[in-house]
Amino acid sequence: MLYFFNPIVTTLRGVRQFTTLENVPRLCGVKPTSLGSLSEAARVFDPAALKPIVSEQAAQAGQSRAAFPLAKEAALARLIAVDGSLLRALPRMAWAL
Repeated sequence: MLYFFNPIVTTLRGVRQFTTLENVPRLCGVKPTSLGSLSEAARVFDPAALKPIVSEQAAQAGQSRAAFPLAKEAALARLIAVDGSLLRALPRMAWAL
């Protein structure tokens, strides 16, 4: 989640460094993490566990009118999600990063 929602963090090493910053543990509830642990997590954790988290965040974002200018809101109203299989595939694609 840190990787997907932070445009500054672009690599696995960047995620690891991000977890060592002074305010990150307090603000994000994470502990400093080793590069090996992050690499292994892509193979160990079931991506289906992220679905409810992403759904909840999307619902919260959709409820905030201030978050979307009118043009973006109109575009999102016509948006149709067809395939969510990417979430299951992401851990297997971590090597590409």
